[in-house]
Parts: sequence; C-alpha cells; structure tokens
Amino acid sequence: FGEFVDLSYAGPGGDDPTTKWLMGEDLSIGAIRSMSNPGLYGHPDKMTSTNYNNGLALGLIDDYGGVHSNSGVNNKAASLMVDGGTFNGYTIGPVNIDKVAKIYYSTLTNYLLSGSDYYDLGVSLNAACSQLLREGRDGFVTADCLSVKNAVLATEMAKTPPKAPATDTTGCAASETKVDLYNETFETISLTKWTKSPPVNSDWYYPAPAWSAYATSGLNNIALRFQADQTDQKFAMNTGFYVPAGTMLTFRHAYDYEAYYNTAGTLMKSAYDGGIVEYSLNGGVTWVDARPLFVTNGYNALLTVAENTNILAGRRAFSGLSNGYITSRLDLNTVAGSHIRLRFRSTTDESSFNVGWFIDDVNAYRCLPSSQSAETLTVGANSNCIVSYTHAGWCWGANQAGQLGTNTLVDTETALTVKTTSGTPMNTIAQVATGASHSCALTTTKGIVCWGSNSVGQLGDGTTTARSGAVITKNADGTALSGQRAVTVGATHSCALSSTGTVSCWGHNANGQLGDGTATRSKHPVSVRTSAGVTLKSVKSISAGSNHTCAVLTNGTVWCWGNQASGATGSSANAQRGALQVRTAAGFLTGITQVSSGKQYSCALAGTAASWCWGRNSNGQLGDGTTSNQFHA
Repeated sequence: FGEFVDLSYAGPGGDDPTTKWLMGEDLSIGAIRSMSNPGLYGHPDKMTSTNYNNGLALGLIDDYGGVHSNSGVNNKAASLMVDGGTFNGYTIGPVNIDKVAKIYYSTLTNYLLSGSDYYDLGVSLNAACSQLLREGRDGFVTADCLSVKNAVLATEMAKTPPKAPATDTTGCAASETKVDLYNETFETISLTKWTKSPPVNSDWYYPAPAWSAYATSGLNNIALRFQADQTDQKFAMNTGFYVPAGTMLTFRHAYDYEAYYNTAGTLMKSAYDGGIVEYSLNGGVTWVDARPLFVTNGYNALLTVAENTNILAGRRAFSGLSNGYITSRLDLNTVAGSHIRLRFRSTTDESSFNVGWFIDDVNAYRCLPSSQSAETLTVGANSNCIVSYTHAGWCWGANQAGQLGTNTLVDTETALTVKTTSGTPMNTIAQVATGASHSCALTTTKGIVCWGSNSVGQLGDGTTTARSGAVITKNADGTALSGQRAVTVGATHSCALSSTGTVSCWGHNANGQLGDGTATRSKHPVSVRTSAGVTLKSVKSISAGSNHTCAVLTNGTVWCWGNQASGATGSSANAQRGALQVRTAAGFLTGITQVSSGKQYSCALAGTAASWCWGRNSNGQLGDGTTSNQFHA
C-alpha cells in the first residue's frame, strides 16, 4: 500500500518512470526492493525462483523464515496487476491501481487469517475480485478478475517453493466420508479443556495474544513463545476422547526452534531445542511419546547430545524451521478402544534461542466408505435405518413384516441395504422414516417410496399387500406422488410434506390420523385439512406419533390431527376431525420452531427459549411434574 500511495503522489519524493516500483529509493542508502523486478535485489518473483529465501543464512535461522525477502512474489503480482504484461507464460491485462488497492484491502480485511501463506493469498485475491465483481462495485469487470487470476498463476502462489518445502497431508479418499470424533479449533476458550504445566511462569499461551496470533482457521491458536532457558513445558488435554478402530488424528503447526544447518541450508547439523507429542491412556497418570504413531510429518530432528543440557537430548523431536504451517498426521489404530489424551511438550537447553511452536486445529476422525457412512438416522419400534452420503438406505432389526426393505423377512443384526421389490438397491434416498412395522423414504427426486406392513394401506401404493422391498407411493389416479420434501410415519399411517407447504397422508384413519375430516382409511395420499374443512397450508415440518401427526407452520403455530383421547392433538374436542391448532392454557401455542410426536403425546421447541408438551402423561413424559394427561400445551 505504501508504494501505491507513492505512485499516486505527484509532489516532491513522488515516483517518476525511473523510480516506479522501487521501494526506499529516497533513503540515503538507495532503494532496497523492486516490486516489478524483485530479482534486481536478490528477491524471488515467483515461488520456484532460486532467490526464494528458505529462512536460513550461513546455517542460521534468519529473517523469521524469509518473511521480508520473500515478499518479492506478492510485489511482482501487484505490479503485474497494475501495469499488465507477460510473465512466466501468462499475459496479464492492466487493472486500474485504485481497483487493485480495493482488491488487496478486501483480501486483507475479509479473507486472510494470521497464519495465511502464499497459497491462501492467491485464493483470496481471486475471491476478493470475484466478490467485488458480483456485487457490481467500483466498475469491476470480468477482465479485471482474469488479470488477477493470471497474475496469481504467473507468480505460482499455489506451488510449494522447492527451497522451503512444507509438505502437507491428505485427508480421506474421494470414495470415503470424513466423520469427526474430536475437533479443537481453539476458537472457544475453556480453561477446563487444557492444562499448562508448569501452571505459572509458563511460556504457553492459550489463546495466543494478538502479538502471537498465527491461526490457520478462525482467530485463535495456541502458542509457545520465546521459551525460557532449561525448561520443560507442557500443554495437555484434560479430558480427551474415545478412539474407535480406524481413527486418525491431525494437527496444524509451525515451529522455529534453535538448530543449525549447513551453509547451503539444506541439511540440519545440530538441534538443541524442540517439541514432541505425547499421549496418555490412563487419564494423564503416565505419558508415552507418540513418535511411532506419526504417518505424515513426524519428528524432523535428532536433538543433539554433545554440549546439550536439554532433558530430551538424544531423542527425536520437531526442531529447526518448519517453513510455515504443516499438517502432521497420526494413526491411532494401535490404541483403538482406549480413551486418549494428548499433550504437546517443549524443552530447551541452558541457552535457548527460539521463536516457538504454534498449534491449531487438532482433529480426530475416521474415514468411512461413503456408501455406508450415515448422514441421517431414524429409529422405529423395533428396527432402525440410516441414509448414507451416497443416498443408499441401510436398515437392521426386526423384519417380520418386511420393514427393513431388504426383500426378505429375516431379522438382521447388521445393516443391510434397502432394495426395490425387484431387488435393485435404492441409491436415491434422501430421508427415511420408520414406524411400528413399515417404513417410508423421501427420494432425491422428491418422490416417496415405502415398504413393510400394508394391512391398512400405509404404503400408499393402492393395495393392502405387504412389501419386503420399496414400492412407489401413488396418487389415486395412479401417478407417483411427487414434489415432496419430507416424510413421517406412525404406527399404521404415513404422511408427506410437499414443497408447497401442504400435507397428505395415507393408511389407517379410525382416529382421524389422515386429517382429511373422515374416519375412512385410504390406500392413496389424501390432503390434510383443518377442522373447518380448509386445506392446511404453509407447513414447514411434520412429525407423526403412533396414531396422530403434528405440523409446524411458517407462522410458528402448531396443528395436530388424529387420536385425541389423551390430548395428543392439544385439544379436548374429540368429536372433531381434521387438523386442530394446539392451545395453551391461555390461548394458542406460538413461536414454535420444531415439533416431535411420540405415543399419544407431542413436544415442541420454541427456539432456544422454551419447550412445551401435551397429551398422555402416565409416565411423566410431559415433564410437568405430574402424571396427568394434558389436553393443551
């Protein structure tokens, strides 16, 4: 920004064509950098430049990893954006300098974090320009963002510099789904989650103060800064987490510890300070070095023994320079079945010389096959089903009526895939609902399929024939029910919510479960109406109990229909059929965001403010301190 101001200033000291893009040209020692030609002063103009500084000078860690000299990459990109030109095989059109300044300002204020690197900068410059273009601000046009893109590509911001490689790790395979088990981003600070040792005079900062903020996500990280001489300092989990089979753990970190390299900066010759990772399987009583568990970016140094008073001398550790943030990964499978705690331990010798250790984003996870990884789960009376991330349905449990949809009537203790009646696996399931002895699913094409018991038409296929595989729910005219967004099932009835906010139900209706104003069962979907005979509209969610169903409307009211004997519909008007608005003792229930129905009772949530229940209360299921049925919320 300083050079942008200099270029825009026409008075004494301002830039002319001979000094354009030079920095410090008015100093007594003359210019110290050239933004348009960084190589003129030994600085890199792209990531693969031989001028790229690996942060070492004559074998010593220097310039905090090259933070100043390596600015040449971004300097070159900025000058290309303003002046245009051809560089490294890319042609960049000129962009007005005020626009470029706005792009950088947006990048700095909206996108970059304290631990961002050149890869992040390249992504952020493109994102900032796209946002300004999308918002139609300041005359930005598509050509401007193309120039930014080409400048980023020309300077190779997405590449890892060969002279300062910082290898990273990959996550789950494309065919797998990542399931988090533990995730610590250090954004929510809790002194009960982590412990510093020693508790006083510790050089661990949790969270890191502003002058040590170096985060790869959010605003916070932990940091060990300028550790005191001859100390052994630890930062440990207080509770930890359970480790199932197949668990991996990653953490992001950057370090700068006292170490010495050869003159070329290619080989570490000695290391005196360093950090290790330890784990405990007995609540923190004893700790074990995690070195054998590392599979990516493990310890990079052997702490020197000669003339080293470090308590960990002779052991492997993280030391020297990490070249910015890297991701280390550990395989926890050898400790599966245990409850694990981790701690980060840093030790120094009698004359420590280090910037420290920065840590962020501790994450334990499993990689599961996407075809079997559960995205949603539903529990029925005696069977359960999940929907995978690939939209397959998997069910297990009792199957005497075919409610598992596996094309058999055999109970199973392991999950089996849902199939059609022709034996084809279902791979278009978006949501599944299970009842007493039948199940229904919403498909990705917004249709409904059902399987299981069908004695009263609860599958909605126009028959009363039980199905052990999925069949399509159809309208009375034989066309498939379509345009739906949710499905719910009771003991012997089913209901679906349409994309337009109306509800249709099918199956048993002796207690008005279908909400159509009659007691006539239906083998096809029928529209739910209010007790006044008007179609129920503006519904945003539905939930079926055993013999009743409730719906939340967009205005926050709740309407229910079905068996009213115990007050499950929030009304004592037993003679009425159709949907009734749920009442409170003082009026109507409002401000509701969610409803859930059970066996002859329902409960609703009013945001985070309150919960309401009504209906059967023989076992205290309403939570009101009594066992009396309630006919209002």
